[in-house]
Amino acid sequence: MPSFTAKASRLPGLLLAVALVGSAPLLTGYDAATGASNTTSAPPATPTVQRIVAQARDTAGSSAQGKFTRTITGNKQTFSGSLRIPLPNAALGLADAASAQNAEILLRTGRQGTAYAECALDFTGVGGKPRAAHYRLDLVKRRGTVQQKTGFCELSVAPVGPGLPQPQARDTLTLVHVAPDGERTFARGAFVKK
Repeated sequence: MPSFTAKASRLPGLLLAVALVGSAPLLTGYDAATGASNTTSAPPATPTVQRIVAQARDTAGSSAQGKFTRTITGNKQTFSGSLRIPLPNAALGLADAASAQNAEILLRTGRQGTAYAECALDFTGVGGKPRAAHYRLDLVKRRGTVQQKTGFCELSVAPVGPGLPQPQARDTLTLVHVAPDGERTFARGAFVKK
């Protein structure tokens, strides 16, 4: 086992040894005055962050703007996003804050023409200049458990049911307003690696 020993010049009586074991070095300290020693492993490497992002582009004259992101950091995954729809909005039939609050806004993800998840966005308020309705989606998955903080997603592939969508690069995103007279697709996008 390769090792290295050095005497610390600022702390007399302190001996520091570093031994490389596997990929995580062990740090051993010894205090000659007290006879105490302590062995700890080096801090783990910073987890790699993977990010997939989609910008929702208006397709129906609604001037809607949205951004949705899937992030993986260690054992934690998130799927989140925000959507802004200017008010009043003739293209979507949203006249004011009350109609925006009651609107059903869905996000659908697909891969090679096959849908695999549908998410309902939550209305979070009206504000800004120009005035706009704001919607959010915020899901977190840790150690296999999904927390649906804002909004809700339903998977249509195994496992079917509530869950966290797993978009990959080139997967599609479609935003839909569900109205009494039918559905209107008003924005589309594609996921890309960032």
